[in-house]
Amino acid sequence: MYGMTLNRINFFVPIACALLLSTFILVFDLFTSSTVQARKTSIYTNALYDNGPIRFKLINILYNKGITLYNTGNYTGAIQYFDKVLEIQPGNVNALTEKGFALNNLGNYAGAIKYLDKVLSIQPNNFFVLNGKGLIYNHLHNYTGGIQYFDKALHIAPNYLDALNNKGLSLNNLGNYTGGIQYFNKALDINANNTIALTVRGNAAGDLNIIRNYINYNEVNALTGKGLALDNLGNHTGAIKYYDKALAIDPNFKYALNGKGLALANQGNYTQAIQYYDKALAIDPKYTQALSGKGNALDNLGNYTEAIQYYDKALGINPNDTYALNGKGSVLYYLGNYTGATKYFDKALAIDPRYTQALKNKAVILFGNLGNYTGAIKYTDKILSINPDDTDALNGKGLALSYLQDNIGAIKYFDKALGINSTDGNALVNKGMVLDNLGNHEEAITYYHKALKSKYFDSLLKVDPTDYSALQGKGEILSGIGNYTEAIQYFNKALIKSPINVQIFHDKANALSKLGNRSEAIKYYNKILSINPNDKTALDSKKRLEG
Repeated sequence: MYGMTLNRINFFVPIACALLLSTFILVFDLFTSSTVQARKTSIYTNALYDNGPIRFKLINILYNKGITLYNTGNYTGAIQYFDKVLEIQPGNVNALTEKGFALNNLGNYAGAIKYLDKVLSIQPNNFFVLNGKGLIYNHLHNYTGGIQYFDKALHIAPNYLDALNNKGLSLNNLGNYTGGIQYFNKALDINANNTIALTVRGNAAGDLNIIRNYINYNEVNALTGKGLALDNLGNHTGAIKYYDKALAIDPNFKYALNGKGLALANQGNYTQAIQYYDKALAIDPKYTQALSGKGNALDNLGNYTEAIQYYDKALGINPNDTYALNGKGSVLYYLGNYTGATKYFDKALAIDPRYTQALKNKAVILFGNLGNYTGAIKYTDKILSINPDDTDALNGKGLALSYLQDNIGAIKYFDKALGINSTDGNALVNKGMVLDNLGNHEEAITYYHKALKSKYFDSLLKVDPTDYSALQGKGEILSGIGNYTEAIQYFNKALIKSPINVQIFHDKANALSKLGNRSEAIKYYNKILSINPNDKTALDSKKRLEG
């Protein structure tokens, strides 16, 4: 039993300008009035050679102009002003930093790192820039590299909220959700203490509002990150609780709205999930994660045409959006277009070779639809090199080995999965089938009953009654305990969603054979052999039935 799992969103809060600007505010702008254009050239030229007030004022004017453009999303325009500052003062840390962040937001990660490294050569302990460099590594999907820089920032400033949250997000993306929660909790504890301190001090000073907003911003990030971790750990109700806490502070925080949509989708509440994706898109119509999330929900509702439209919208904004590429591949898979699906999974993996969901989907096609068991193992091994405890990959490799008739090797991988989760329905039923292959029928029955008792597949079908992987698993349990007629009903339902599936063909052929319906069983073995003429299990079974 090995099937595609629900897509997961990689949650990132993009780098934002968080520098507190100098309290020295200029009330005039030499570059907005046509009456002072003649003065502009002479002041700019003098500033290149002056170390006094003219130089200081011009640098501030240029820098603040760049910040204004940056905050409106005009990063190219902002860079032009930061470059003017750097022409006057090449070592201006603020301009170097903001140019680095602007380049990051334009997708020029190499350029961004170059400028942040210039800052770190001047200020090696600039924890703000160390944190920013870590975020760039995250954007490059190098989460381990990102963590190294967040750790450097936290070594200098242990209570730096941005770095705590970002390390939590990196751990989430590495699949270490428990570790992620630990860092979100640290951030939330610090936020709570800071809030108490602010309450005691009062709000007499205007800058307290800035600090309070910073605290709230990081609290919302921590709550949202913790929600994501809980969602990935399967605690969807707990995740929604934390998303709601974040939205109570900031009802327009698009990441929490999107996260709640994802958690609802993972509960099978796809219609309600779309409502939250739409709320996020009302705030930011170009928010690709919400566009892809809505596409995923529409996919699960069977609205494939509209699902593709939303994935295409996301890809129109960012052609390298791995989540959208993987999502579109999933829709094409359900439409039976395996060649098209493979193309999109490969595109996602070309961008991020460690994207686990795309690796799983590629393995599913090779194993379930093409009967290429050796090829499937190649992809399960890639997943296990990233996360040795990935039970989907352990089950997938075990099944592929069983179809290659290495039953002892298969049991080894199912046992690994059961060591991680003793109620893993996939591993229980898979081990039962392999024990059957080895002639250990009595022991096999005990594993089928354990799988039945776990209600693993029933819970999945409660969320999505059309989940072909769960339908197949329930059918395999029924077949294992001798209820072949009812098992075939489940296999037939599974084939509606996945009409060309070698593994389900094997399951149905075996059940038909047990019922004595040889001709129908042979028909399904022939279907398998039309896809993979070298499928030894199908060849041997067909020969036995014809003999």
